[in-house]
Amino acid sequence: MADLSVTNSFSPNTVAASGEVNTNFTDVETWLNNRNAGSDTWGYMKVAATVANPVDITSTAATTELSISNSATDGDPILSFELGGTAAFTLGVDDGDSDLFKIGTTAIGTSTSVTISGTTVTFKGIGLFQGASAAAPSMAFEGDADTGFYRVGSNSIGFSAGGTAQWSMSDSIVSLNSGAVRSGDGLVGTPSYTFADDTDSGIYRIGANNIAVSVAGVLNTEWSTGGMGIKDGTVSAPSLFFSSDTDTGLYWGSAGFFKATTNGADAAAFSATSTVGFTRLQVYDVDNAQLEAVRVGAADSGGAGFKVLIIAN
Repeated sequence: MADLSVTNSFSPNTVAASGEVNTNFTDVETWLNNRNAGSDTWGYMKVAATVANPVDITSTAATTELSISNSATDGDPILSFELGGTAAFTLGVDDGDSDLFKIGTTAIGTSTSVTISGTTVTFKGIGLFQGASAAAPSMAFEGDADTGFYRVGSNSIGFSAGGTAQWSMSDSIVSLNSGAVRSGDGLVGTPSYTFADDTDSGIYRIGANNIAVSVAGVLNTEWSTGGMGIKDGTVSAPSLFFSSDTDTGLYWGSAGFFKATTNGADAAAFSATSTVGFTRLQVYDVDNAQLEAVRVGAADSGGAGFKVLIIAN
């Protein structure tokens, strides 16, 4: 650090008040330069003035340094900003807390709002940023200033990449401006796209070109390049039903076999039978209380070319 030069507009040999440095300004200059050389010290120095800039430190060296050193055990080198003699903000090194640099109120450990370590900056309280824009977001990244978060409007924030709005979120909706949303495949019990209050219902990926909807952790509907598939269903909860009549519809019975149900009971069925004399239709026989195969037979009358549908007794 270069030698310092102290100038003032006061009369030389001015005597300081009691308890302060009692020397003239020429001595201050000499002391500061001796202090730099390590040959002189003061226990207390105070500068008081009515001008706006009572202390001006200048240097022609490559680096101008103001050092605050505390060699006491658990001592904290600090800089305090006071209003009316009361500290409003204090910044410095907290020796009792791993030498973290802190900004607090009346002391560095009191109402700390910022804490800085070698690699981490921690904020407490509320941080307010200017609104900015998609091209210059308020919260961006070093080396990538046009990518980050910004305020779109009232109660709405956005994310931009390369200076272009990608998505925004308000108090009622999330909007995708461009690009695509991608997620993991998910599972039938934990779908990728789901709901806050119903996490086992949503959309997931079964495999290549094959997506599905699950409800309560059970496959409900799936889509692939071959078409759409639905759950098997049961006689009381058919796969295809009516919103006003959920136990009436169609469901899967077994391989090559599906059924129609009404009010939770079988009404008809369709199979893949190739048995001669039978149709592929079964209907519910109220007398026998069961599904009966519909067969074909020769007509009792009516001439050639006609068949009758027969249901066994």
